[in-house]
Amino acid sequence: MTKLRVGEEVFGLEESVSGASLGDLYQLKVQTSRDGLPGVSVKTISEALTRAGERASEPNFNTLDLLDDEVFLQNLVGLVFLARRRAGQNVSVDEASQVSFQDIELIADDTEEPELPKDEGPVVG
Repeated sequence: MTKLRVGEEVFGLEESVSGASLGDLYQLKVQTSRDGLPGVSVKTISEALTRAGERASEPNFNTLDLLDDEVFLQNLVGLVFLARRRAGQNVSVDEASQVSFQDIELIADDTEEPELPKDEGPVVG
């Protein structure tokens, strides 16, 4: 499971997005719909993270290139907002946007899920 680190706090990425309240999703969409951008949603966050992952696999990729991508930045703010709200923090979209880029990290969990044993009948002991 991928995690999002914001400062010293670590949030589950999937829970932050899939567990978002309708009110938080609406607030995020409305408050980020400006300057010709359509606003942040679960779909746009997923697409932005997918594109960032694809770009990261390119040979000359530099993380700082993401700072030039206003759609990625807008969706990153949305992700921070949803993660903090899901954790019970009363933050606004504007407050979520005040986080330093250096204080944010996406942490991929490379560990594989343990394989569950197959049910081969009762165990006799």
